[in-house]
Amino acid sequence: MISFMSSKIRVYLVCRIDFYLPLSTDEKRTKRLGPNSRLNFECILEVRIMRVSNLVNIGPKLESLLNEVGIHEAEKLREIGSVEATYLLYQKDKDCMDKLFALEGAIRGVRWHNIQHEEKIKLKQSFDERCMNMNG
Repeated sequence: MISFMSSKIRVYLVCRIDFYLPLSTDEKRTKRLGPNSRLNFECILEVRIMRVSNLVNIGPKLESLLNEVGIHEAEKLREIGSVEATYLLYQKDKDCMDKLFALEGAIRGVRWHNIQHEEKIKLKQSFDERCMNMNG
């Protein structure tokens, strides 16, 4: 499977390759490709918009809160980052610090408790700076 990211959606290119062999008794055993072999190549283009609920650490309650502040897709969360997303939540509910690490883990694809302590401190500092910039 080949995948690439655009600014809004993730696109997967799924390919299936089938080999058709002219089979004699010997070829059945060795399964070699001969000069009369055909190659059937089929590609399917799928477009999937990944919802935030598909990310790790995002349960129904956090998904609902993110939707309220305009974050519906995983790509949007990755675009703005965990600090900005937490700041948007903070404007609605001041008790949101636990969500900062959950969102960062979601972006990274890891459980929030697997984020190193030093990284959590840096995230908290970045969040505090973001709040100070808006208040001061």
